[in-house]
Amino acid sequence: MRIGINALAAENRSGTGRYTTELVKHLARLDSRNEYIIVIHDDSPLGSHLKTFHNVHLVKQARRSRLGRIWWEQRHLPALIARERLDLFHAPAFVLPGRSVVPTVATIHDLVFMRYPETFGWFRRNYFHWAIPRSVYRATRVIADSEATRRDLVDLLQVAPERVDVIPLGVGEEFFEPASPGAVVRARTMLRLPERYILTVGTIEPRKNLVRLIEAYAQAKQQLRRECPALVLVGRKGWKYGDVFARIAALDLGGDVIWSDFLGDEIIRPVYQHAKAFVSLSLHEGFGLPLLEAMASGVAVIASNRSSMPEVVGDAGVLVDPLDIAAVSDALVSLLKDDNQRSDLAGQARNRARAFSWELTARRTLDIYEQIKLGKA
Repeated sequence: MRIGINALAAENRSGTGRYTTELVKHLARLDSRNEYIIVIHDDSPLGSHLKTFHNVHLVKQARRSRLGRIWWEQRHLPALIARERLDLFHAPAFVLPGRSVVPTVATIHDLVFMRYPETFGWFRRNYFHWAIPRSVYRATRVIADSEATRRDLVDLLQVAPERVDVIPLGVGEEFFEPASPGAVVRARTMLRLPERYILTVGTIEPRKNLVRLIEAYAQAKQQLRRECPALVLVGRKGWKYGDVFARIAALDLGGDVIWSDFLGDEIIRPVYQHAKAFVSLSLHEGFGLPLLEAMASGVAVIASNRSSMPEVVGDAGVLVDPLDIAAVSDALVSLLKDDNQRSDLAGQARNRARAFSWELTARRTLDIYEQIKLGKA
């Protein structure tokens, strides 16, 4: 088969970008029988990795504005599909091209724009409302990151359940490997991190529910006083990020809450591993990749009991109502006070994370391609 994949999202600093990158890399490693035509940006680091595989052909595109990219995907990508004589086309970042003469696969990571429309800006919300349902209805097969997203597709878009395949995301083996003492020192020095801290990772935006996390942290600090670790927020500033920093200032936590922009793997790995606890209070996730990375790093986790996060955590962490600030505070205090509980949960988290790998994600995706080829879609 000649399989096309739109990998223009590979550099996105998000779970979607990580998924696109890891899926393409692992398909190239696993599958030497099929040919892959991968659309990437002309300056994408993915290009240097993929050029070593004889059955991978790169179609490079100049970077465009958001509107320019949308226009190209909808108007020009269909011609590329026909010109390259593809047998199958996969859109790993939600949106299929305007039309396709071959079977298609769309990966839908979440339907947050429908569940929590108030957490999106006007343009993204309306674009997703236009593009994602159209992609879902036209796709030959739909991949969802979690059972939670599969339920949303069935409930909100009335997709037939048999058209949706749940394929969880993975985590790289490097997250299980202990960071060197030197790497820990470099990360702490660069970010000016204290010896003890609680960590959360994700875009600074309303859906991540960081205002409530900060309020819960403030309550925990009142109980723990000097024994309370700092709170470290890692993530790029997204839509309405100012609300988070305003709350930090209002609660006089400027000396206790540390923010860092997006971090690459070489820095984030030791930051994960040195954390006393990891917290993810998101209102909704299609999967929750930072949560899995923290678990693989051997960190005890506290997570929202909503959407996909219970699927990722299982019994290997503390699940809380993300709207109940007192419950979140109590969970923080309990975990930080009890070294044995924290150690036990850290071990359980690491073991649980072993059930997820990018190789498995790629193998199961390849199975979908083969089923379509055999007419079993």
